[in-house]
Amino acid sequence: MKNQRTMFRNLIVVLALGLFLSSCSQNPAALDLIPKESPFVSVLDVKSLALKAELNAGDFKSLQFLEDEVSNESKELGKLYKKYRSNPSETGINVLSDFFLFSTRDAGEGRYIALSTDLSDGKKFEAFVSQMLAESQKELNLPSQFQIEEAGTFKTVVFDDAILAWDNSKMLFMAGQNYEDGKALLAQTESLFALNGKATIKDVASFNRFYERSTDLNLWLSFAYLKDIVPAYQNLSNMPYSLDDNYLSLHMDFTNEGIKLESIYDYSDELAKLQKEYGLYDQSFNEKLLNYLPKESYMNASFAINPEGMYKFMSAGGEGPETDMMLSQIQQATGMSMDKILSSFGGSGAFSIYNFEAHTDTISTYKQEYNPKKFAYYDNSIGDSVYEGGFDFVPTEEVKENTIPRLATVFDLKDQSTFQKLLENEKVKNNILKTEKGSYVMDLGQTVFFFEFKDDMALFCNDPELVKAFQKDGLGENSLSKNPMAANMKNSHFTMYLNLNKADYPEIVQSLIGDGLMRAPETAMNWISSLRSLDVSSEGTNKASIQLKTEKTEHNSLHEILKMSEDFIF
Repeated sequence: MKNQRTMFRNLIVVLALGLFLSSCSQNPAALDLIPKESPFVSVLDVKSLALKAELNAGDFKSLQFLEDEVSNESKELGKLYKKYRSNPSETGINVLSDFFLFSTRDAGEGRYIALSTDLSDGKKFEAFVSQMLAESQKELNLPSQFQIEEAGTFKTVVFDDAILAWDNSKMLFMAGQNYEDGKALLAQTESLFALNGKATIKDVASFNRFYERSTDLNLWLSFAYLKDIVPAYQNLSNMPYSLDDNYLSLHMDFTNEGIKLESIYDYSDELAKLQKEYGLYDQSFNEKLLNYLPKESYMNASFAINPEGMYKFMSAGGEGPETDMMLSQIQQATGMSMDKILSSFGGSGAFSIYNFEAHTDTISTYKQEYNPKKFAYYDNSIGDSVYEGGFDFVPTEEVKENTIPRLATVFDLKDQSTFQKLLENEKVKNNILKTEKGSYVMDLGQTVFFFEFKDDMALFCNDPELVKAFQKDGLGENSLSKNPMAANMKNSHFTMYLNLNKADYPEIVQSLIGDGLMRAPETAMNWISSLRSLDVSSEGTNKASIQLKTEKTEHNSLHEILKMSEDFIF
């Protein structure tokens, strides 16, 4: 079994290497092997990934290690490895094909993970497989029963727990998830090769749109069939809508200036109608809130959603026992129902961490002190006690430098009195004091938080100066509303920004970050030093993007990540 796995690993490695020159094909035959009921399909643009990873640069220890390992196990297999790596088209693989990874199941309990791609020449591919099998059986004692077999319109090699199959235009490699045997694998392979156009993934409009938008790495999910691979989804019977015809697309793109991940949710007509009925996204962001947060920050976030509509939407399918218990506990603790609490919020809010202040903590601890008379015993030969040294743990105090972030949250309200009642609740009033001016103060020792109300807004922060600005007209030209990112906040239902440039932080914060990374490899430190920011934002009601931005470098971010990962291993 070890030799079998070794041979097959080498075979798959060469197949992957054969795709290094690939690019997207407009109508891959490999899609004909994917049933429309697949819970997920992943698409890899292997040519783009290989070029961005710069795998042929010669500086990857792992590739040289793999080549050496293959050659050490078998000189002949090593020669084949080099041959097909230098001229991948000789494998018979279509060098213009994408790489598809998908999940499928049979009529029973069998579940499978499969990989497919296009072939340019089925006969060449058969010769390639035949050569690999022969050399593995000769050099590695692979059992002789693993042979190429005719199976109707295609050919196969059936292993104990996997199968390789192909015809003249496409190949399939499939393994069982539940220890399915060769007979079950062959039966499932026959069903996949027998699929017609209407039964394949190409008949799903959402997938076709997803594939047209594909970038470096892509993942498509069908929520209707996700229960086949995620059992927990079967417990969503109280959802207010069906999971049918709901799809999620994820697209990841690597650049020289970072990584971008885009998500697109394709709503069913039923879900779109419910969202409109409950007005989930009717709430526009209240841009006045930005006048009360500082212009520059290390982190900020914003949101705009209809809280009442969201609660009604989530409650439409009925409450489960866990939810009922949670809502009951909330009402007992606050004296208010959840819908009463949510109806007091306007639906817009913004958060910011904008400064760090040095702080010293005196900590009680112990230190070791040498005691020359730690141990003693009586020596009869000299008629006296003999002492030996040792260490005692002695109580002491240490002064440590620390930092306290200045943070603030501002949000709009429909009913100020409801929130004030929450602050004056018996459960929390021992921790929160109400001042003569009507403000609320929570003293945590190292810092003091303030709750302030003004018209239809509320502020929660630990900065007395910001409280003064809130009570007046805001921060004016120094407010977040004057920052270019404010435009994105005004037009999105959710945004988040995080400054990842270590050099922008105070020295004490830089020191804390450095202490946490002191053992990281040099390549990891270099890549971390190139990080600039993380930006998250929504677009409309069904799109979102995450951008990890780095300093523009000579190499693509994928190359840098692979080198960093490799240095952790080797």
